[in-house]
Amino acid sequence: MDSFSGLDMDVKNYNIANLRLSTTFRTNQSEPDTNCTIQLNQNRMTTNVVKLDVNYFSVSNVFFNVASYNNKFELSIYDINIGPPVSQYSVEITAGYYNATQLAAKIQAVLRALDTRLQALKFVYDTNSKRFATSTEAFQYYCDMEAYRGNLNRIGNNFLWLIGANTSTNVYRIGVNTTETPFPTNLQGASTVYLCSRKLATTKSIQELIDNGNSVTSTVANEVMSVGIDSEFGFQTTYYNNGSTRGMYTYSSGFILDQIDIQLRDEWNNILESDRPNNPIHVGVRLFYI
Repeated sequence: MDSFSGLDMDVKNYNIANLRLSTTFRTNQSEPDTNCTIQLNQNRMTTNVVKLDVNYFSVSNVFFNVASYNNKFELSIYDINIGPPVSQYSVEITAGYYNATQLAAKIQAVLRALDTRLQALKFVYDTNSKRFATSTEAFQYYCDMEAYRGNLNRIGNNFLWLIGANTSTNVYRIGVNTTETPFPTNLQGASTVYLCSRKLATTKSIQELIDNGNSVTSTVANEVMSVGIDSEFGFQTTYYNNGSTRGMYTYSSGFILDQIDIQLRDEWNNILESDRPNNPIHVGVRLFYI
């Protein structure tokens, strides 16, 4: 039997119901599973809810590591005989899930097609050093990959961070001769995932307490559970609440639970993305009601 304290001292009698939710039944099918609302019908709608626990959520790890929030960078091409850049471009890599070899091939193809002066450019992944090896392969030209201006202060949203470049300078130079990125790649994707919901979280989100140069303050997302995603790409895993009281609160008067919003976010508060039209998130909730 669960015990109550604080604002629940006056609650003498209560009922318990287990609610199993699936984003398969989201209200608007055009919404992604990672950011949607589930409308509870007449039979499932619960009144006088005074407390709730989220016991688990289950999801397949099919999320992009190169997504719409970290797939952009700027490119400047230089002639060694001229000071200023001779051409400048904004570059966008198609969103998706890439391993290092695939991403290297994609970047190489995009940059070669971008400008005739980069037609021999080399961008490959060295499996021994675990770094990208690059060169313009043209004596006259070199180029700088620069962080997308909209994401300069957000490491996880910085394309240079993904490829292992130096984000302290936010510039990676592809020289005439072959060099390697200073750091290994960061293509593991979302390693920490937050299940968020205004309806299910009834305490202040931990993300709302974060405010530094590498993270964002959220006034929208309310964290219910945080987990480390440890499954391989494509595998479904169930993550259980390990006894944390985050998201738990007891109301002095009950509220009506008629709909539930679900968001799945990474540690930089991005809504996770995938190209699967239906990748349902299953959530188990225990309700306490009068």
